Amino acid sequence: MQYLEAFRNKKEIIQKERYSFSIMIRGCLKMRPNVLIFHTDQQSLWTISLYARLVYGDKPLVETPNIDRIGKEGAVFTNFFANSVVCTPSRGCFLTGRYPHYHGAYKNNVPLNRSEITFAEILRRHDYETGYAGKWHLDGTPRPG
Repeated sequence: MQYLEAFRNKKEIIQKERYSFSIMIRGCLKMRPNVLIFHTDQQSLWTISLYARLVYGDKPLVETPNIDRIGKEGAVFTNFFANSVVCTPSRGCFLTGRYPHYHGAYKNNVPLNRSEITFAEILRRHDYETGYAGKWHLDGTPRPG
């Protein structure tokens, strides 16, 4: 639990839900750390042992030592909000920091507006190498494969 206390004390990075993701990015750009984001769908807290211990306080059903290590050495978020219950709009909000009616992907199979700037683009402009693997859902249809 020491890593959680250390995380809570880093008020310059995150201070409850009042800080926006853009403030975090600005702080990261000054420090130049590696940034790795796991963005999953419909994943219960108990499926990652780090969260299971935080929430339930006892031995988790599943041990995930490698994911736990990433959390212990980085940041662990414990307060979440979704701007949409649907995949595409929610992902668009996360990547752009804007509501679905602004970023354009207001429902599944509708692409982000081409003019949207994602936080990955901001990182790229500051000499970060960026990439994305997995479920995308932000380019509309048709999809390759």
